[in-house]
Amino acid sequence: MKLGRSLFQILSEALGLEANHLVDTKCADGVGMLLHYYPECPQTELTLGVSKHADNDFLTVRLTDQVRGQQVLYQNQWVDVPFVPGALVVIIGDLLQLVTNDRFVSTEHRVVVNSSCSRVSAACFLRYNAIRSTQLCTPIEGLVSEDNPPRYRATTLEEFVSAEHRVLVNSWSSRVSIACFFRDGTIRSTKLYCPIEELVSEGINFQSNMATPNLYSRETEVKAFDDTKTGVKGLVQSGITQVPKFFINLQIDPQQSLINSHNAQFEFPLIDLEGVGDDPIKREAVVDAVREASGTWGFFQVINHGISEAVLEDMIDGVRRFFGQDDEEKKKWYTRDLKSRVVYNSNFDLYSAPSANWRDTVYCEMALDLPQPEELPAVCSDIMIEYTKQVLKLGRSMFQLLSEALGLKADHLVDMKCADGIAMLLHYYPECPQPELTLGTSKHADSDFLTVMLTDQVGGLQVLYQNQWVDVPFVVGALVVNIGDLLQLVSNDRFVSAEHRVLVNSSSSRVSVACFFRDPIWSMELYRPIEELVSEDNPTRYRATTLAEYITHVHSKGLDGTSALSHFQV
Repeated sequence: MKLGRSLFQILSEALGLEANHLVDTKCADGVGMLLHYYPECPQTELTLGVSKHADNDFLTVRLTDQVRGQQVLYQNQWVDVPFVPGALVVIIGDLLQLVTNDRFVSTEHRVVVNSSCSRVSAACFLRYNAIRSTQLCTPIEGLVSEDNPPRYRATTLEEFVSAEHRVLVNSWSSRVSIACFFRDGTIRSTKLYCPIEELVSEGINFQSNMATPNLYSRETEVKAFDDTKTGVKGLVQSGITQVPKFFINLQIDPQQSLINSHNAQFEFPLIDLEGVGDDPIKREAVVDAVREASGTWGFFQVINHGISEAVLEDMIDGVRRFFGQDDEEKKKWYTRDLKSRVVYNSNFDLYSAPSANWRDTVYCEMALDLPQPEELPAVCSDIMIEYTKQVLKLGRSMFQLLSEALGLKADHLVDMKCADGIAMLLHYYPECPQPELTLGTSKHADSDFLTVMLTDQVGGLQVLYQNQWVDVPFVVGALVVNIGDLLQLVSNDRFVSAEHRVLVNSSSSRVSVACFFRDPIWSMELYRPIEELVSEDNPTRYRATTLAEYITHVHSKGLDGTSALSHFQV
């Protein structure tokens, strides 16, 4: 810590600031220590000690033994860091690049292993003193000007750690971590490394004389897959017999018990809406059923909901018509620009999630304003519009029942505009050659108020209930309804947003249509627990947030199997 203080003073002066500037911003207050042990490895060409990364702190001070292995990416080449007796390696971290507005750079580096001996190192991360710190990290005012505007938004350490922890690192190392942290922020930076200046000035030759392993590159394979613009269906049509590595989900437990919902142990909630608008006694019973299902399962099915089977069947057929088109026709809609009216791609979080899901998706904002038919794929435009109109009507009725189930006036949630907007997702899950290795959709909860789901007869949807995965049965004419994170938030946990997932199979494809009730994703409307549901005995459990903030958080973390809602708890 004493050395760190001195280094931050030198770095401050190097930026043209007063010597104590970085020290005064508490960059030197915390230390996270990591003790790394890299055993000898029998197949060094297949793995790494630490894969390519940049450090998520202000400054790293690293001590290594004499066994070589650390490499820095400099001018697009991996350069060995030489061992110098008595020397320490100093590295600029992401947060220092952020606060210096790119005057300093945080460089990518890695550790290679060898087959003859083990290696140890000790890394001290200088950063703010608490992982959950809410102190804002932003470019230093003295380094920003009209000619050099801020390049990063303000952020917190908690947000940075949340983004960092979703990344899986496949490394050949054993680690002991002692957390006593020195940082506070997240950035979306490009990360570049350079050799340590003191070593360059001594004329040390940085050309690597270590063999660089021919390693699997997830980034390269994912990019190649995305560039085809044919999605998972294109992989299947190419005749693959093995799941590509970036689809393999390491969180799947093959020994985990799967409970079939037809068993007597669990009865998946099925609610009949027949007569709910005319018969007060029937309505009271339905409200009770909705309250019970929403507060325990977070899921239920509805029948006699007012949407004809003909419309449901045509909607399912419309999904199959879209995905049955020639690749060149579908490619016209392929994009990762979420501002597009229609977004067709595979995995919205393809580049950030720990593993990709075995599905392709069409996403479209269908309301507040219904799109014109010419704005949608011709093979399914009419049914998308008609189905949306009918789901909007059903959604309004469901929000009235949910309001009554909370003890509120029937139109309370409708008046909050929960029922105004719909995002429609058309999912296609191709048959999979190795269904035990991947998922159609990994474990997650929905980032909306309410989801209305239409599925074909092919099973696969499962709900996590009482810590067990339960199959959602196919019921002809039924729609699956589930509580979203935002409804759990505004209900102050009276309703639960349940985690769910989708399995794939090797024999047949599956399609579904999910309608998410929520504002447009750019909405700045504030949502917080409803005042009537908060009391001294049941205080507010979540802070206020906007859908824009919520969706940004969901997209930054991806479907990584963790709750997005916990980020907003107080």
